[in-house]
Amino acid sequence: MRAITSMAGKELRALFQSQVAVLFLALFIVANNLTFFVVSRFFARNLADLTPMFEWLPISLIVLVSAVAMRAWAEEEKSGTLEVLLTLPVRTMDLVLGKFLAGMALVAIALATTLPLAFTVAMVGPLDWGPVIGGYLGAMLLAGAYLSIGLCISARTDNQVVALMGTVAVGGLLYLIGTDGVVALLGSSNGQIAAAIGTGSRFESIARGVVDLRDIAYYASLTTFFLVLNGYFLDRRRIDPQGRGQQRLAALRLLVLLTAANALALDVWMHPVRFLRVDLTENQDYTISDVTAGILRELDEPLRIQGIFSERSHPKLQPLAPQLAALLEEYAIVGGDRVTTEILDPSGDDDLADLLEQEFGVRPVPMPVADRNETRIVNSWFHVLLRYGDKHAVVAFNDLVEVEQTDGDFDVRLRDPEYDITKAIKRVTQDFATTESLVAKLPAGSKLLLYATPATLDEMMTANLGVMRKVAGELAAMGDALTFEQIDPSADPAVAERIAGEYG
Repeated sequence: MRAITSMAGKELRALFQSQVAVLFLALFIVANNLTFFVVSRFFARNLADLTPMFEWLPISLIVLVSAVAMRAWAEEEKSGTLEVLLTLPVRTMDLVLGKFLAGMALVAIALATTLPLAFTVAMVGPLDWGPVIGGYLGAMLLAGAYLSIGLCISARTDNQVVALMGTVAVGGLLYLIGTDGVVALLGSSNGQIAAAIGTGSRFESIARGVVDLRDIAYYASLTTFFLVLNGYFLDRRRIDPQGRGQQRLAALRLLVLLTAANALALDVWMHPVRFLRVDLTENQDYTISDVTAGILRELDEPLRIQGIFSERSHPKLQPLAPQLAALLEEYAIVGGDRVTTEILDPSGDDDLADLLEQEFGVRPVPMPVADRNETRIVNSWFHVLLRYGDKHAVVAFNDLVEVEQTDGDFDVRLRDPEYDITKAIKRVTQDFATTESLVAKLPAGSKLLLYATPATLDEMMTANLGVMRKVAGELAAMGDALTFEQIDPSADPAVAERIAGEYG
């Protein structure tokens, strides 16, 4: 442990002495504030949260971490000090972990410079600290994954620029894989795999305040693998490939393969585990109630939930759409295979807009946007469409959003979306009932009686009788509550007299 901390202290001092740390910290602070206040238009959103900052962190951390990692081993190689390090009586992994801790310390300092932003937002409005804590936790996990990749690439070159560009390329690729555009392009099944691999898509859940053990396991496995691979690259230089050294290198290669296999197995094994998660939000915004969970468990048919949001929407609606989309995803998590969710944007698709209007009566809501010189109207889509069997229900804008008029302006906020969506699900499931569900609800001992006289029926009626027997038998086979019996009244005059009196 002493070797690790000693290496970390040496590396951290070197970072600040080279001015690299100071330069990139300054650039990080400027870029972070620019994206928060200008690009994401914080004041136009009219919402006290740090979502704009956390939305950009997966990208800005790629650049920051790449700059930190680029000199870690590349400069040691170029200056000739790497050979000295490798001859010291220190384990290779201690050297790697020392470099890693130094880089993580610098990232922690960079993130600490954003804390005044959080306190400023808290003074402007009621800030929910749950997503803030989750966002910083996710940022450290994400930075750890990027840093382990950067150290690994830096160990393969003596050129810091090559190390920088390589880390940006690999980190950028892992981020892009999980973006909405790539996921939509790959389709349903492949898109789910891409979202599970993407570093940014994993970060979204933690940043909104939901800490999922699957996401922690993903970042931990990714970081561990690249740290082990980094150690292998250094040991290749440290160990004589002749004689017993060849056996040790073979053992190290096996260690890398086993680490990769275990990391992959852990992520695959954890993928269906959806209940090991903590909702850090103050009002448990992403925790589905027991009532809703019970309704979802009782579904007999697949439920399709489609969030209809426009990207080019009113500025005050834009921050609400991700919140509602995240809630819909919670429905899919609780509902399992019975519930699927999808986000649609009809603003750039006229065919989709026509389909939604003609078949489901869904239309955009015109909302005024005041610019400096004029007031214009923006058509905003903000609805939830539920489809269950051949039935559907729409939770419209007025059900989801509460509009409060102020002096010459208005504020919008979500009402109680879970209540309205669950109420609509209950309604649409009651409107649609399958044959199986109807039979299942029959009281025990129910009978289905078929009165027929086969000997007196013509050919057509005999064929119809066969169909009726088949259908009745299938109904009786659907459950224990219903039994089927065919009775021939001509064989028993008392039966014929009774049904004539009771049924005419």
